[in-house]
Amino acid sequence: MTKFELNRKKISIHQAKPYLLLAMAALVACLPVTSMLFTLKNDVLAIEYPFLHIISESVRNGESPIWFNTWCMGFPLQSTLTWGAYSTPAVLTGTLLPFDIYVLHAMFVLFVMSSGWAMFKLLATHFLEDRKLSLLFSCCYMLSGFTVSSSQWLLYITGMTFIPIVLYYTLNLLKRPSLKRSFYWGLSYFLLLTNVHIYLTVFTSYFLFFFFLFI
Repeated sequence: MTKFELNRKKISIHQAKPYLLLAMAALVACLPVTSMLFTLKNDVLAIEYPFLHIISESVRNGESPIWFNTWCMGFPLQSTLTWGAYSTPAVLTGTLLPFDIYVLHAMFVLFVMSSGWAMFKLLATHFLEDRKLSLLFSCCYMLSGFTVSSSQWLLYITGMTFIPIVLYYTLNLLKRPSLKRSFYWGLSYFLLLTNVHIYLTVFTSYFLFFFFLFI
C-alpha cells in the first residue's frame, strides 16, 4: 500500500469515526428497544404500526396502498401527506421486508441514529470547525429529552432527522447556488413533507420563508 493510499485510508477513517460513535451511542441509549427486550408503546404501536404494516402488505402483494380499514370504517391513505403512503422510507422498507414489530424497532433506532448524523453534518459543515464539539452537540441533540418524550410518535422522531437535513441543503444552496444543490434541497423538503408531523413541517416552512426573506 502506497503512502497516498495510507493517507487516504486515514482520512476516510477520520471522517467516518464521528458517525460510528453516534451510531454506537444511539444503540446503547436505545438498548431496551435495540435488544428487543421491551417494545415501543402507545401511539407508535397503536397508530403508526398498523399504517406501515398495511402499506407493506399492500405493496408486497402488488396492490396500491389506498385504503386503511381499521379505523372509523376506513379512510383513504392518500388523504394526508404525512402518513406512510407517500413516505419513501416507509414504502421502500415495506417493499423489501414484511413490516413487523422488529422492523418498526429497527426503523425507530435508525431514525434516532440518523438524527445525530444529520445534526453533525450540519454543524461540522456550516457552523463549527471543531469536530469534537460538533460531535458532542450532535449527541446531545440525538439523545435529548425530546427524543425520550416523543418515542411514542415516530413522526416526531423523523422530524429530528429531516429538519437538520433541510437546513443543511438550504445553507448549501445559499452559499453556492446550482441546479444540483436545488435538486437536493427539493428532495430533502419532499422527505420532510412526507415523513414528519405536519406541525413541524409548517413551522420549518415558516422559518425557511422568513430566513430567505432576511437573506
